[in-house]
Formats: sequence, C-alpha cells, structure tokens
Amino acid sequence: LEQAGHRVEDALPGGSALLVDGQILVGDNLETDPGRIYNVTGPLDTVPFERILEVGRRVRQVVQVSRVIALGGVGITVEDILAHTRTTPAGQTGVVTPELHIYNEHYRVRHLGYGIDPAVQAPELVASTGHPVAMIGKMADVVECPSARWRDPVVDTDLVLEQVLEQLEQMPDGGYIAATVQETDLMGHEQDPVRYAEVLARADRGIARLLDRLCPGDLLIILADHGNDPLIGHSLHTREQVPLLAFGPGLRPAALGVRDTMADV
Repeated sequence: LEQAGHRVEDALPGGSALLVDGQILVGDNLETDPGRIYNVTGPLDTVPFERILEVGRRVRQVVQVSRVIALGGVGITVEDILAHTRTTPAGQTGVVTPELHIYNEHYRVRHLGYGIDPAVQAPELVASTGHPVAMIGKMADVVECPSARWRDPVVDTDLVLEQVLEQLEQMPDGGYIAATVQETDLMGHEQDPVRYAEVLARADRGIARLLDRLCPGDLLIILADHGNDPLIGHSLHTREQVPLLAFGPGLRPAALGVRDTMADV
C-alpha cells in the first residue's frame, strides 16, 4: 500500500488492522473463521467507493485469504469505524460491521475472490457452449465468469429478482442465470428480524413472479450456503441445515435428501 502512495498506520495499538490514508480500515472479517476474509471498510460520505475498492484490490494482490471484501456506507465517519473496531481473543482485529448499521440502500460492496479457475465452474462451462450467462447480485462478485453476457453486483432484493426476470426474457433458447439474495445475510448479521422478514417477503413475491415465467425445460434451484439467524444473539453465521429446492414445469417431484456437499448441485 505504501509503495502505491498510500499512508498507512496501525488502526489500533497492538492490533493487526491498518488505517489507510486516515479513512479506510483494512482488517479481519469478524463474521467468519480466522484467516479467511479481510474487510476494507470506508465512510462513503468522505471517501468515494472507487477509492475503497482500489485499496481492496491492492490488498487482494498480496494476501492469500479466500476473499477480500471492499465495502462502504453512508452516515458514518472514520471515527465510527474505529470505535467499532475490536481485537478478538483469537487475535483478529477488525470492524464489527453490523454495529455500523450501514446495510441499507446506500451500501456499496465488492467481493474479491482468490485462486479459483473459472474454466471449471458451471457459469463459464455453460458460456463455453455459446449459451448466454447472467451473474446477478453477490454472484457477480464472488464467481468469476469472463464470458458472462450480464454482470451486476446489485444488493437490493427487488432489483436482483427484477434482473432475473429481465434476463430470463432475453434467453428464449436457454441460458444460465446465477443470482444471490444477499439482504437476508446482511439482516442476519445486523440481528434485525423485522427487516429480515421483510426481505423474505420481497423474495417470495419475486420468486412467485419467476415461477409464472418458467417454460418446459427450465429448472429453478434455490439453495443457501449457510444460515444467519436474526434472533441468535450474535452477528456470526449460524449452522442450520439449509434448503435445497428444485422446480421446473413438468419436473417429477422427488425427495433430494440431505446432500453431502453443495458440489452436488
């Protein structure tokens, strides 16, 4: 970061987090296991998101964690970010992001992955056959697909599902759409059951519209990678079994059972 012209200092005495240019905090993601993800957090009222993302990309170049998340919110200052920075007993230092209450319509985020060959993943494999591919929501960040026709890391649930419908209409001869409803995860982190329920209701309405548009040969799969109970009393992911639902016009009903791995999908 210093070689790129940034000013870098310790965010907390004795901690491992960095404060970049007096505004952007680089630290551990406290909502996952130690050593897996770094967060790059900044206040959007004083720092453009593109600058936060640039710092995130610099960090991504030199670290070997699974993900670097560049994120920002409005209505907060760097003092707020520092006031919600903690060092855990495990030695992690980072921002307790849910306490900033920035998961709203102004929230900006990019997920920068590491070490995955897109050529062996489903979206790029489908694209290699000439079929159109659309990556919507968090999928556009965490899954690399250079040949995708459409990519938009939108967060708002209504916009995610609206884009799914739009892309479906543009694939009369088939294709592949990967989309993520991320706001349930964010509301779980914030421990906000009211907004969590609101997001679920919005997702239900969007899925109902989607079911009406499916044609014979289409397949809709709904699944999750983890739980995030908004009433659990902490901001970490929860470990329930998650749903795996499949639907398509004319598809024969069958029990899918408990799968050993998401790779089955």
